[in-house]
Amino acid sequence: MKIWEMTQVNTREGKPVVFLKSQEGLNLLVTKEGNVNCGYTESPEHLQGLFLLIVHQNKNWSLKSLSSQKYLESDEENVFCSEEVLSPEHQWTPHLALHAHVVLYHPQSDKYAQTDVNQHRVLVDISTPYLETCGFVLRFRSGKYYLETANHLFLSSESTLEQESSPKTAFAMDLRPGCRARFINQEGLFMYPQGTQNILLPGQKPFSNQEWFVIRRCPPWVSLKSRKHGYLTIFYGKDVKANSQSLTINSVFHYEMDTGTRMVRLSDKESNYLALRKRNIILANGSKNEKETAYKVRWTFGKMYLRACNDAYLSICDTGYVLAKTNTPGADEEFILRLYNRSFLVLKGCYGYIGQSSDGDIVQCNRPVPECIEIIPCKMIIYYFKGQGKMFWNMTNHKTFHSNGQSPGIFYIEIRGKNILTIMTYTGMFLRGDKSGILIGDSDRVTSECLWEF
Repeated sequence: MKIWEMTQVNTREGKPVVFLKSQEGLNLLVTKEGNVNCGYTESPEHLQGLFLLIVHQNKNWSLKSLSSQKYLESDEENVFCSEEVLSPEHQWTPHLALHAHVVLYHPQSDKYAQTDVNQHRVLVDISTPYLETCGFVLRFRSGKYYLETANHLFLSSESTLEQESSPKTAFAMDLRPGCRARFINQEGLFMYPQGTQNILLPGQKPFSNQEWFVIRRCPPWVSLKSRKHGYLTIFYGKDVKANSQSLTINSVFHYEMDTGTRMVRLSDKESNYLALRKRNIILANGSKNEKETAYKVRWTFGKMYLRACNDAYLSICDTGYVLAKTNTPGADEEFILRLYNRSFLVLKGCYGYIGQSSDGDIVQCNRPVPECIEIIPCKMIIYYFKGQGKMFWNMTNHKTFHSNGQSPGIFYIEIRGKNILTIMTYTGMFLRGDKSGILIGDSDRVTSECLWEF
């Protein structure tokens, strides 16, 4: 299976003109004769790499090469462009390759969707997706999509939430470049926010693009607790202290990592960033483009240390204020990171999703469909994991894992990239995916097989 990123460059005849780029950075190219290959171009808008995107009534796609004026097709082995007349053989079913744990952004209202557990409805009414209820697991089965809420219910075609997936909870998805999408129920009605509460309801005639959403990865929101003090909390709009023993909304931060520099930024739901200021104090009054808001992260057995741009580690003083003043990290510089906006993880690695084997309780790393793994934060930096059967994960003598335990195994979580984490066992070894499809806890260093999208 090949994954392609589709980017729209302009429109022609009212249809999107797009190019396709692989994960390796190669463009899909078509010669004038209709030969298809992968390669680099001087410009993404080179004619050989451009296609006219045609969306059919059944929401399948056809791609017409602007270079050859022929349609892209396949004989299940090769891809080629040989026909100038559009036919059913030229239809492709798009499958969204984005990680399955997503949020739904509504551009028209500039709001995100979230589950209202009291009304048993989905509302489009929150400006920042920092709550767990903003997350959805997008499931794909037999050409249809299913929206599973954070409390593991399914959105139905009547807008209610159901306990199980069924034809009633199946939606067709009209997918466009940029992860723009609209959901269509069994009756052919679009789902879009309606009424004073912006409830996600089916309707026949949405206006002003009300039915369009942008599907985005579920962002990580975290809390940070000093090992010797309290939660990192914002007071009076910008003061940052770590002497609060209770977790509040002012103790929750968006964890952003730059994939190029590996630097981390932390911001509140008003987009105020933690920044290094005069006298080495940390205040919540920074912006994303300041170097003073970027931090290096060091992990040790699930413990986190933050290093500011003055090369000093963040430390908690006796009054609770946060200062960047220490060159050698110790107990005052340790932070315990907890995932705030998720009580479960959907983990995807080199070989597929992590999940329970179909014929047993062995934990595998090559599952084709996402599985929700319940995470239970314990004292200090420890997590417990539970599988679909509500039983604990345990490590065997062979360093594999079973999800049938009565007592919990001990795990540590470390965020290592943009929506990327590693998991460490109590032995100090990292979990890795093996080519055999089995999850193994035997790696003494972080390799590509130890990295998990979440």
